[in-house]
Amino acid sequence: MSTPPQEPERHGPPPPPPGPPPYPQAPHLYGHPPAGRPQGPGPYAPSGPGAAPWGNPYAQGQHPAPQHPAPQHSTHHPSPFPPQPPAQTLPDPKDRYSRGIWRQPDSRPGRFLWWDLLPTVPYLAIILGANLVTMMFFPGGDEVTLTSAESRQEFLINGLIFGSLTVLILAVAGKALWRSLVVFTHHALAWLKIFLIPAMWLSIVVLNVMLMALIMTVTGQEPETSANQAGIEAMLQAVPFWAALLVLGLLGPLVEEYIFRHLLIGKLSRHLNIWLCALISVLPFALIHVSSEIISGDLMGVLTTVVPYLTMSIIFTLAYIFSGRSLLFVWLVHAFNNCMAVTLQYWLSPLLEDIDGLEPTGVIPALLQAAAVPLGGA
Repeated sequence: MSTPPQEPERHGPPPPPPGPPPYPQAPHLYGHPPAGRPQGPGPYAPSGPGAAPWGNPYAQGQHPAPQHPAPQHSTHHPSPFPPQPPAQTLPDPKDRYSRGIWRQPDSRPGRFLWWDLLPTVPYLAIILGANLVTMMFFPGGDEVTLTSAESRQEFLINGLIFGSLTVLILAVAGKALWRSLVVFTHHALAWLKIFLIPAMWLSIVVLNVMLMALIMTVTGQEPETSANQAGIEAMLQAVPFWAALLVLGLLGPLVEEYIFRHLLIGKLSRHLNIWLCALISVLPFALIHVSSEIISGDLMGVLTTVVPYLTMSIIFTLAYIFSGRSLLFVWLVHAFNNCMAVTLQYWLSPLLEDIDGLEPTGVIPALLQAAAVPLGGA
């Protein structure tokens, strides 16, 4: 007789009894269910009338592949970090004024470069050469009368000089000029500073009237007109209005503001106190316009003719410093002053010639003369 097959010995816990599982078990998300356990409805199976029965594909012998959502490609990737403000240029640690003055953003004029010599050396050479010629041929400071043709020729030479220097300045300091635009853009209402420009011009006129009246009271005579101003008035009578407005009203101020404010204050203030730089800038700007009187040795003539230029120099220097060393802002102030002076010289000179004597009590004539006389930038 054959021996019936014997079951192998089992080790471990006994197998579960046949029948439904003691607790419901949901299908696994990935892979196959454990072998030997029939699957029933899960703990979260829908119930109630109209509910779909629990579908168990494993109980039917079906083994579908896990369904994963298709990846969605998007150009926008949200960052887990909060948005950061745009990067701002840090202050220059070697420039004590790069954080701004009087809550104004600084225009960062930068440091001295060899390229700064390109417009500076020709300008100084022309100024020194003109004074040297005056000392050699006109040592006594005698007034020179030019014909209309000679005045036009002199104006053409000045136009070529200022035009060439302007091109060099834009090539060297064009970025600094663009950065100085921040004085009008750093705040929503910063553009209102444009109205300060005519206000500064009016303050120059009023101060000049007061100082002229003081000089007339002390000396008993009217202030003299500088040789620089007399030469400009002679040129204005021989050239068209638009040409004078371009050369004397726009190009000349840019050249002088680059030399006397941008270099002597903006860049020099990296090494010296800014108010010491202001003093270094104010005096040469005023004295360079009365060089003929200085050469002639007329001390009284220097004191009476330097007043309008000294007033302008102080106002321009303060405008440059308190605007955050903005070359654009001080250029606009200087250009507005010169454009108004040129306009008044063209349209009010015939009216002023009819005034025989200018008394301090004549407020309107004094204002007109004070506004038409100081023409810096030539």
